[in-house]
Amino acid sequence: MAECKEIEVYMPPDLNKRLEEEQDTLERYFNRPGQYPILNKNNEPCFEHEVRLNGDRIYKLRVYVNSQYPHCLPDLVVCESPEPMPNWGVNHDTHTWPPKYGFLHICHWHLVAWTRENMIYQVFNKGEEWLEAYEKYLVTKELSLDLKPMKLTEEEQVIAQRLDQQQQFVQLQKCAAFAMSQLDPNFLMMLHRWLMSEITGDNLQIFPISSPITDERIRNTHRRLLRAESATQRVNEDEIMLAEWSKLRCAIVEY
Repeated sequence: MAECKEIEVYMPPDLNKRLEEEQDTLERYFNRPGQYPILNKNNEPCFEHEVRLNGDRIYKLRVYVNSQYPHCLPDLVVCESPEPMPNWGVNHDTHTWPPKYGFLHICHWHLVAWTRENMIYQVFNKGEEWLEAYEKYLVTKELSLDLKPMKLTEEEQVIAQRLDQQQQFVQLQKCAAFAMSQLDPNFLMMLHRWLMSEITGDNLQIFPISSPITDERIRNTHRRLLRAESATQRVNEDEIMLAEWSKLRCAIVEY
């Protein structure tokens, strides 16, 4: 695993205070005084929590805390296990994200349900639930993992739906930008360095499409992109892609 030696990492005063509160809460909640030092691994502050299952099977969970914590989700990984963990990436059935520093990365909380009032001991509780489900999987080899889905409020459900739609549109924008680069060899050269980075990265700015888009239209577009069609066909014969192409061209000219 990609492990760095423990070094001193700068933490903003407010984060440092919060981590001290988290440390105190962890020791009291799990009744393990002195067992939750604030560590620094891979240049990130973190806490570790040992979990013993089925008598002698010992796992270690680690929560990485980024500089935006507690406003943003912390990362939960399995950093030690009786046997090597599977190389699972983004998968709803396994409740995992892409590996972090080579460790299995657990999806422990719905993004829209996280608040700054949540604490790391709750994250470790989610990790224990995940490990218990994983132990069952080792016996049955059946997916998905036996985990109860997190219930969202009506407001959170609306936000989650918007985020899903945004991700779909971002993916379409990226596909449109790729097609444009195939059609026009000078396309990328026309862009400022940061704009080029946005188009080839995961944070492409969303330009609105005037015509309504249904789920079926989005699925049709994805199917077209997966077929062995030329870039010209992909763009010119698909309303969504053509609209996206036009919007991107307008944005470039305006920029």
